Amino acid sequence: RFLGLRLESVVQKAEAELGAALPAAFRSDLTRDILEQFRQELQGIAGVREALAGLSARICVASSSAPERIRLSLALAGTAELFEPHIFSATMVARGKPSPDLFLYAAAQMAVPPQQSLVIEDSVAGVAGAVAAGMAVFGFVGGSHFSDFSQGRRLTMAGAHLVFDDMSRLPEIIARQAGKRMAQQAG
Repeated sequence: RFLGLRLESVVQKAEAELGAALPAAFRSDLTRDILEQFRQELQGIAGVREALAGLSARICVASSSAPERIRLSLALAGTAELFEPHIFSATMVARGKPSPDLFLYAAAQMAVPPQQSLVIEDSVAGVAGAVAAGMAVFGFVGGSHFSDFSQGRRLTMAGAHLVFDDMSRLPEIIARQAGKRMAQQAG
């Protein structure tokens, strides 16, 4: 329900639904609990190293999470060095996903035009933000928070160009999509 949203957006939605303010310590308690849960259980996505090794493009992370949470997640997954120093958080922009702000900021920092960017997203809010930024977006449903591939329908409905569940196949998927685009332009 709150996947892809920054903490402040989650708190605002919860407070609106409850009709009352959450306890003052809610944010810090939730953050502490999430980080502890990550330390105990977080596992990296299989195939990320292979996927990134097969790409010739510049890569970054653009996440709704706070920088501390992003860096801990990448460190625990053993992939931090693949993305550093190109790690961007929604805390760096005025509005988080589904606003395009974070994606546009990341593209500007990476010196890549939005229309030449490809976003890999696992949340409806993220897909909507990427589409609003004018970027191509593929939905990824291979994380443990997806119980089956059919959940990708929400990502497709939000505007994902395609949905996939095997990160190691990303270079092949990108090449296939580029080939289709070239064939359409030639035909």
